[in-house]
Amino acid sequence: WNIIEKIGDGTRVVYERIDVPWPVRNRDLEFVQKKLEKDGKFFLLMFSTEHTEAPIEQEVRATNTIVFQFEPEGDNTKFTYVTHSDPKGSIPAWLANSFSENMLGIAKQLNKL
Repeated sequence: WNIIEKIGDGTRVVYERIDVPWPVRNRDLEFVQKKLEKDGKFFLLMFSTEHTEAPIEQEVRATNTIVFQFEPEGDNTKFTYVTHSDPKGSIPAWLANSFSENMLGIAKQLNKL
């Protein structure tokens, strides 16, 4: 990730380039990333945007909306996430779905902490 702009406390605009296997074209994303806390819960919000400072690449511009929620439950933390990503362009379903599977792997690793 490359931070394009910091917007106040806990909010920034980020650029990310994703290399994917041949023959699929690489993807890139521009998104706002915002941290916030409410009622003892911690949230990380990410949603696509366009920013004048983002690199102009020859990639396919994907879009996403992601919400991570961390909620205390006794001595544990409940982790919930919701994601909607559109890789755009022509991409096999198995590859698009592999990103969701990667998110599940991240959640499992967090559970071990």
